[in-house]
Amino acid sequence: MWWSRSITLKLTDNKPLVIPKTELKNNQPVNISTWKTYRNEEYGFEFKYPDDWILGDEKSLVDFANKLLLIIDVSEKGYQHLNGLRSFGVTISPNNTALRETLHKQPTIVDGIETTAYFFPNGWECYNSKPGDDCSFFNIPVQRKNLWYNLEANGSAQSIGSEFNQILSTFRFIE
Repeated sequence: MWWSRSITLKLTDNKPLVIPKTELKNNQPVNISTWKTYRNEEYGFEFKYPDDWILGDEKSLVDFANKLLLIIDVSEKGYQHLNGLRSFGVTISPNNTALRETLHKQPTIVDGIETTAYFFPNGWECYNSKPGDDCSFFNIPVQRKNLWYNLEANGSAQSIGSEFNQILSTFRFIE
């Protein structure tokens, strides 16, 4: 995903953040039964996303400087690059391409794998943004079978909350 976004970061401590399998909202389980599922057999993973979000096209970028084997994202309806709406995606590469140059990070566990979430509350190169645009994003690099899966979110992404937590709670590796 090629975006960035800006917000206030709120991390409480340095304890690992475990992405739960069921998100609670007002002490009630969130109903994700109507959500769509993106599944990729070739790279062995899947995740659910809100039924009113839009699945982008699968892409890759392999050239002299990049080896991104898969780029896939889902976004709020009406999403256009840097317009303030939220999106979530997965980028797969043999190398860890996740931005990690931030003071805002937190140990995280995704589908049983320990890793770190890197938060960019003020974005990173917010191209074409207007005052008030949300340039926040986070990424979570996860290594599995000699590949790096970079889980990325932008827009209202100063922490792992709301739909992002729900989407991450459904991310899993498949055989």
